[in-house]
Amino acid sequence: MAKKTSPGMKPEKRGKAARTAISQSEANDQVTQVHDLAWIGQHDRAIALATQGLAAGKIKPALQMNLLDLRAESYIAQGKLDLAAKDTAAMVKLANEENRKSKNRNYCFLLKAMFLSC
Repeated sequence: MAKKTSPGMKPEKRGKAARTAISQSEANDQVTQVHDLAWIGQHDRAIALATQGLAAGKIKPALQMNLLDLRAESYIAQGKLDLAAKDTAAMVKLANEENRKSKNRNYCFLLKAMFLSC
């Protein structure tokens, strides 16, 4: 027998994690919170919050870059250089994608990513 749902509810998607989009102001607040947590040395919480923000849904590349940057810095503070290197590689990839899309070739992303990968 099929599972009944109310008319307004959609059945669950199986096998895929639900990704909810967050507003830009929420994403900005999240970047600020991650920064503040890292600043006071709570790197575990900063990493968890940054990871949550990156997985939450579609956010602007600049905010995505900031979250990757802050998470990489927290990984470095914890001595997890392999994980920091993965975030840095993701930043370089994001920068290259954004530079290909951009007509004016904004190199800000690429310079920031390259600085961290040095």
